[in-house]
Amino acid sequence: MECITPVFDRIPPLDAMLRARLSIEHHVLSGLYLSFIYNQSGVLLKWFRDVFAAADRRMLAEEADIYDALLAEMPEAPTGLLVLPHFEPTGAPEYLQDSAGVIAGLHTDTTRGTILKAIIEGAAFYFYESLEALRRLDIDTSAFIATGGAAKSDVLLQIRADIFGTPFVRLKNTECGVAGAAMLSGIATGVYANAEQAAEQFVARDRVFEPGAGNHERYASQFNRYKQLYPNLRELLGTISRDRIQGQAVQPEQARENET
Repeated sequence: MECITPVFDRIPPLDAMLRARLSIEHHVLSGLYLSFIYNQSGVLLKWFRDVFAAADRRMLAEEADIYDALLAEMPEAPTGLLVLPHFEPTGAPEYLQDSAGVIAGLHTDTTRGTILKAIIEGAAFYFYESLEALRRLDIDTSAFIATGGAAKSDVLLQIRADIFGTPFVRLKNTECGVAGAAMLSGIATGVYANAEQAAEQFVARDRVFEPGAGNHERYASQFNRYKQLYPNLRELLGTISRDRIQGQAVQPEQARENET
């Protein structure tokens, strides 16, 4: 799962947040609030690896990383493909249970690396659509701090920066959940006077990924097409999803009948 957690110092208009289907939660620090936007992009990358690169994994040396090899196949420019990342039920803010994934724009010269990059672009577009709603509410989205496993990839962070049109900052310690717990423990036990003092000890920047020249503009037209995918395919994708679920329910019944 991948999650973006915008933090803000005031409660936005509740009706606007409800229309955007965005939650408002209390931050662990007093006077701050946050929301959650997440999807299953990590699952999509694993699906791509298992379906399109199973043979490569077997041939690679044990210590090699298949993702490094796959990312190296991606084109530098935006793909022009459209991926609706609804391969699994979506998270906030859509919470869609009856949809399905889409890869649109394929041709016979489409490469494996192009499809992989399109999946990464589609996951980023999913987030970017919600970020547009936050920006309309004057919530600051001028920079992002990248944490977790995906933060180790220069390629992934650069694509995010290009699509969002904002810098992505990678910290030297990307395992921030553990670091945050240690900081809070230090504050609670008096080792640090406050969060700012703890952050001085724990938080250090490694690298800033700036949007590439012209890349955000090139992605803008692709994003506008992406926003048309689900509204135009909603009914069809819902039918496909419900038929699949119904088929999965029927199979065990048929198996029991065959046993009898």
